[in-house]
Amino acid sequence: MRRPAHNSFGPTAATEWTHPYTGAAALAVFYNDGGNQPPAAPPASPPAPSPADLAAQAKNPPATEPIRDPETGVVMTQERFGQNMAKERRAGRHAAFRELAEAAGIPVDIDSFDPKKFGEMFRQADEARKAKLTEDEKRAEALREQEAALAAKAADIEAREQATRDREHATRVRSVLVGLGASGADLEDAASLLRVPADASDEDLAKAAEELKARRAEMFGGTQSAAAGTPLPAPSGMPAPGMPRPGGNQPKPGERGLAMLKRRGKIAADA
Repeated sequence: MRRPAHNSFGPTAATEWTHPYTGAAALAVFYNDGGNQPPAAPPASPPAPSPADLAAQAKNPPATEPIRDPETGVVMTQERFGQNMAKERRAGRHAAFRELAEAAGIPVDIDSFDPKKFGEMFRQADEARKAKLTEDEKRAEALREQEAALAAKAADIEAREQATRDREHATRVRSVLVGLGASGADLEDAASLLRVPADASDEDLAKAAEELKARRAEMFGGTQSAAAGTPLPAPSGMPAPGMPRPGGNQPKPGERGLAMLKRRGKIAADA
């Protein structure tokens, strides 16, 4: 059985955790925070000004730095400020007048410049411009009227020439139709049926008239052929002679049955 360990009563080795205070002295050193101190008093606020102090401050405001002219360094008073503003306005107005005069090509001297005279010159120039514009408008209106009159005259000439061409064409057509034997009302009907261009040649016109005569011989003093058309209908509204009646070729009752029996040999062919 092992022997239990006992505390040694001799000196112990010094370490870094060792300190010279032991026992009650150590308690006094390591746990003494100085005791309970009284709370610190808040800082004293400045006293509020009295009405008399406020009235004195209103009567005697704090002094401010006066405004000075940046160019001369002189204190800028109200009167000097007004003079400077008037000078700036005058300089700006003169600059504007100089630019207008240079743009208009008018020589101007600022020292002897008269705004009223300058305005009168501009008013006269504006009136001259308006008068010139009015004259231009009048000439433009007269030119438009002349162009309209010329256009109307040209249209009238074209209409008369077209009417002359139409009359010449009608005369050519009637002369050809008369040569083929048309006359009176038949001539007018044939002329209305003969459609050829106005610029057609004489050969084309004669050919078209011959074709019309072949189709409508009665207009040229001839008679209508049988093959030309169908017979006229009867006055009573009945079908015209020679035209097949509806149902005229229908077989008699029983005729189809007899024909079928003859084909099958059921009855004699001559029955």
